Amino acid sequence: AEKYYSTSPYAYCVNNPMRYIDLAGRKIRGITEEDAKKFRDDIYIVLADDKFANVRSLIDITENMFRNIDIGKLNSAMEGLKLTDDESAYITMITSTINSKEIYEVEYISGEYTSSEGATAFVNHMNKEHGNSIGNKIVTPDGNLSSAFIRNAGEGLNIPTPDGSHSFIGSSLQGMERAVTSGHEVFGHGIPAAKKLTPVENNANAIRTENLIRRILGLTQTDGHNHGGYKKRHITYPYILPILK
Repeated sequence: AEKYYSTSPYAYCVNNPMRYIDLAGRKIRGITEEDAKKFRDDIYIVLADDKFANVRSLIDITENMFRNIDIGKLNSAMEGLKLTDDESAYITMITSTINSKEIYEVEYISGEYTSSEGATAFVNHMNKEHGNSIGNKIVTPDGNLSSAFIRNAGEGLNIPTPDGSHSFIGSSLQGMERAVTSGHEVFGHGIPAAKKLTPVENNANAIRTENLIRRILGLTQTDGHNHGGYKKRHITYPYILPILK
């Protein structure tokens, strides 16, 4: 305060927005700080091996936002590490998503209703996809979206938004199960959603991302038979690497 007496929360970008801007964009954003912490913890579960200690230190948050990852520091943190193709791909996927220009919102369901951001994203998506203001009919007169509606759709759900995507993660999930689901939604569905890819590409990518995370964690692979789009043949080549950025 003594050094920068002319700067305050009301002086945006030190009154020089043409110079002081965030060139990398808006990253992964938790709806709350607790949401951001939970997703960070899920990433830590996948990168729990001691060899990733320096990499984990670069994956952190400020309030509800993930901090940009410095590529030079990341390269230094990975120097000398013997990484599998899956481990390398997962780190690339995390970095590219955090440093992207898109907004990846993450929300862990708690309470009777979702966040207002989540409700808005859901309503807008439903109205766009199905018309007739069907999304408006799902929420309460006050615009609230029941958490039960999201849970009935499964333990996770991702909605495309104009600037990226919004992911809902079930509150009953814990440990590796939650890490797999959150990665499936935020990375697996979120990246193709932000790129405006087709449902076929989106669904297949989500299963490939899930399998990538499962392989790192030593869990059984899935062919996607219990995932939306499976019977429509949206799930093709489920075991190859997903889209990383």
